[in-house]
Amino acid sequence: MIAFSPKRPVFLFYLWVVVFLLIQSPVLAEDKQSGQNKTPTLTAEEGHVETISAENPGRQAPGGLPGKRVAVKLNGLLLAGVVNPAVEFAVHNNISVQLEGMGVFYHDHVPFLNFPLVLGLTFVEGRFYPKEVYRGFYAGPNLGWGAWKMNKSMAPGYFGTYDNGSVQYGHNVMLGLSLGYQWILSNRWSIDLNLGLGWQHSTYEGYKNGVLYTDPSIPEGQPNRSAEWMPAYKGGLFFSYRF
Repeated sequence: MIAFSPKRPVFLFYLWVVVFLLIQSPVLAEDKQSGQNKTPTLTAEEGHVETISAENPGRQAPGGLPGKRVAVKLNGLLLAGVVNPAVEFAVHNNISVQLEGMGVFYHDHVPFLNFPLVLGLTFVEGRFYPKEVYRGFYAGPNLGWGAWKMNKSMAPGYFGTYDNGSVQYGHNVMLGLSLGYQWILSNRWSIDLNLGLGWQHSTYEGYKNGVLYTDPSIPEGQPNRSAEWMPAYKGGLFFSYRF
């Protein structure tokens, strides 16, 4: 059987939070400095003179990139106990890359259910926007890894297959497609509706009433494994602030 530590989900989540803060700090400092030192620029376009600045959201920076290249986000599912921050980086006028972490910490049981759910997930996601980055519909691939403690009856395809005394500890990889839509609220604020779906492969060990159990169909010394297509393994409604 695999050696699995119940502390892995928490460790993975806090590691991602540290990365999130390290990425965000220099961006905030740069944004503040550019805001203090900006000067209007005169440019001739279609026979007239126009004043532009960093506050003009329609004007792109050199290299085909939007003026505000980084967006920090938080999922509205925080109200349900899902801590899910993300950072999105514009790498082209129509392309971005998002880094995302997710943590859920129901050690005893999920509200209204008798199952525990503790997990830490991290994702990297590419996005293509047909209109322009941070605006409208987008789609792209995602790749994720996670560690968790849960009752697999909560997973699609396994509803009702495990009783309340069963708990699985494991980790998994996810590969799939992300779909979403961003609504611009202001020069800096937007709402991002996101869904990630695809294939996942998990390796885990199971306990029943605190006692390790094995599946007689699995050769001795081999871990439990499962692989399936998932209709959703991440998503939500994110509130986004752009720098």
